[in-house]
Amino acid sequence: MTDFTTAVNLSKNISREKDEILKKQLSWLIERGMLEIQSGPEQLVQEWNTETGKYEVKFCQQVELVVKDKEYIEKLESELKSLREFKKKTQELLSDP
Repeated sequence: MTDFTTAVNLSKNISREKDEILKKQLSWLIERGMLEIQSGPEQLVQEWNTETGKYEVKFCQQVELVVKDKEYIEKLESELKSLREFKKKTQELLSDP
């Protein structure tokens, strides 16, 4: 049981380290709301290997990168509209004597 617990803890540590590396490398996109990392639950799976005739234990987790392009574009359009309105009002104020 100790070997099993050690293997599970090692797998979880590797998974956390992988997450941190991904987040660090993709931070520019994540910070701007253009990319989201969605992770499923961690699972421990035991499968029979027909070649070796033994069970194999695997640590699995589904990870998906979701590009938030539509939401990001809509956010940019909204900001652009606000900036255009600000520019127009500023020009009107500067042009009126």
